[in-house]
Amino acid sequence: MFVRKLLDDIENHLYTNEIIVVYGFLEVGKTTLLSMIKDSYHTDNVAFLSLKDSHTRVLCENGAAALVRFLKQQKGLSPQARFFLFLDDISFVSNPLSLLKQLYELYPYIKLIVSSSIALDFKQERFATLSSHTVSFRLYPFDFEEFVMAKRGGLPSRKDMKKPFIQNELRTMFEEFVLYGGFPRVVSEDEVSKKEIYLRDLIGSVVYTQAKHFAGIRDAMKLYRFLGILSSYSAQLLNVLELAHTSGISKQTVLSYLSFLEDSFFLFLLPPFHRKVSNELYKTPRVFLCDSGMMHLLRYDSLSDRISETAFKTTVHGNLVKNYGVDFVRHWRTQDKKAIDFVVLGKGKPIPIMVSLHAASTKATPLRYFERVYAPKKRISISLDGKLQGRFPEDTNLIRPWENRGGKIIS
Repeated sequence: MFVRKLLDDIENHLYTNEIIVVYGFLEVGKTTLLSMIKDSYHTDNVAFLSLKDSHTRVLCENGAAALVRFLKQQKGLSPQARFFLFLDDISFVSNPLSLLKQLYELYPYIKLIVSSSIALDFKQERFATLSSHTVSFRLYPFDFEEFVMAKRGGLPSRKDMKKPFIQNELRTMFEEFVLYGGFPRVVSEDEVSKKEIYLRDLIGSVVYTQAKHFAGIRDAMKLYRFLGILSSYSAQLLNVLELAHTSGISKQTVLSYLSFLEDSFFLFLLPPFHRKVSNELYKTPRVFLCDSGMMHLLRYDSLSDRISETAFKTTVHGNLVKNYGVDFVRHWRTQDKKAIDFVVLGKGKPIPIMVSLHAASTKATPLRYFERVYAPKKRISISLDGKLQGRFPEDTNLIRPWENRGGKIIS
């Protein structure tokens, strides 16, 4: 089993006093990642507890003292010495932040590494200080580089990347990646029917278990129908009123569903990019589901065998977010509907990215306008096929999404 790329970032914080929190949607590999970290320690003074286990959950509900007493008596650990405590899926505890606060303040020698499938609310006043002692990471389904590593056991060398047959192999892999998505279990399964069964079970867990447990949503069928409608909006501007009308539910219910789905990492609401330019219109975000395979299943009630523009943009968005961070990817749109699919932020100038299945359908006008306003150093067009046609800004780079070794599209 290969090592997830996020592990390198986490390892920089393993010997600090910070609480490490790994967030992520169901079945993206949080438990496996925490197990990898645990196995890397050369010490017996370590405990790994799953909060899905009812006995462990009862211990944690009784507070930090009861938990530490259990670790001493049953596990033979010594909290007086430095030791590592892994709490997998801490979101199953009724008040996870209270437990973390007790452990952090009363037992300073315990290094806490926890995972959660729901966003923890550090905004509450009594947990504000805890937030400053916490470092958070988001684990996603595989990006394309991880997909390639899982499929072929490693990445091709830079020299091999130039070979036509390797390019063809990577293109075929990328097309599979778009069609079926990047959940580790889906990637490891060869039969499409089994991929579909697994994704259905995953959606069912969201609708019938998570929604009720974390958000008090009891009408599972209403939520399931909403997800089907929402999937057709992936990569589009969010229109709450239209979603409410199409779904036959109230605006307030739509907002509560979206809040739950965002907190559980099922979807992204991609905010707009702007720098005080008066005719940049929308504060409105664009909606992206977390996985193209799941999007296909919800939208068509089966896994598709054809790559759509929506699925392609959903996949590119996922790759950008996974490699640059959710806070560094935006979209851009003006009042007269000039639009850039993605804008990547960083230390330098913003980088505009246009995405289209065929390069010939990519419009040059938005990039020319963005060029005049922001003077970016890079301009990128991503397509599966074709060549750019039109008066594009000089040095606009047309790339294929499997290039540059798959992972980071922009070097």
